[in-house]
Amino acid sequence: MSPAYTVRVAEDPADREACFAVRKEVLAARSEPGADPEIVDRVLRHLDVRSLR
Repeated sequence: MSPAYTVRVAEDPADREACFAVRKEVLAARSEPGADPEIVDRVLRHLDVRSLR
């Protein structure tokens, strides 16, 4: 199954900074009541792949 979105590589510093800011917020949301840890982990994996390419 292919994703319903296109993954774009975060090449410039502003894109990477944005990815890290999103990652920080996602980690904070993980500890909120009702957060699904599996979904959070999946989002984090996508962010990590995107920022490391």
